[in-house]
Amino acid sequence: MLNHIRNILTLFAGFALGIHVAVFLHELGHALGIWIGGGTVTAIVMMAPLPAGTVEGSAPNPFPNVWGGVAFGTLCTLAPLLAAWRLAPQSPVRFAALMVAAFCLAHNAIYLFVGSFAPFGDARNMILLGAPRLLLFVLGLPLLIGFVVVLSSAIQAVGLRPTDSAWKWIVVVELGLLPVPALTVIPLFSHATPSDMKLSMSLLVATYAACFAIAARRARAGALSRGDPEISQMPQRWWVTVALFAAAVLFILVEWVAFRPA
Repeated sequence: MLNHIRNILTLFAGFALGIHVAVFLHELGHALGIWIGGGTVTAIVMMAPLPAGTVEGSAPNPFPNVWGGVAFGTLCTLAPLLAAWRLAPQSPVRFAALMVAAFCLAHNAIYLFVGSFAPFGDARNMILLGAPRLLLFVLGLPLLIGFVVVLSSAIQAVGLRPTDSAWKWIVVVELGLLPVPALTVIPLFSHATPSDMKLSMSLLVATYAACFAIAARRARAGALSRGDPEISQMPQRWWVTVALFAAAVLFILVEWVAFRPA
């Protein structure tokens, strides 16, 4: 039980770090889009400790701004993936890099994939600029698949036993990764929130939950296929979890200090 608690907290810390870096890079992409569109950025605002942000500014050409978040945020996946490829499988830094890469893919894939069914945020703006919903789906689906693949590799590093049942893997992964997406959308389910936004957020949480479950099963299958699964696992020590939490808290603090609302 203690090992499973550590696994859950390790995943939670990895999620916190990964999603906050991914959201910041997404918002930076919007800022770059405003500059490319000939406009001026007045502020990049991050809502730390929530994984959310916005860019204040305007440009004569809105197209680079609207698409810049998804485009730049997705391209940024390459850097942590390359770092993970160069690092030893047992390295906690490799796990952190994989989680950043995974949620750079996830954050931007969710906008496109869910937005193709129930437009919200950037997806709604893309459609208003003339993008067909089918295009959003076609672009979002491979990113979502990539997210599952990368997340599976990160999950294998946490230290779950291959002999544990698939359901145990799924429960541990969901408990570690799903709380933040679920809690973030709860305030939106007030009477004042439009019904279309409630639908979008419900699909967002459901998509995350499905991807987490698929990644957990895929990670377990990969661990079972290895002769020695411990080769790809981080040290099974509490200091790893604490270090990951410290990295996440440090990044969130920097966001809060440097980019908090005025």
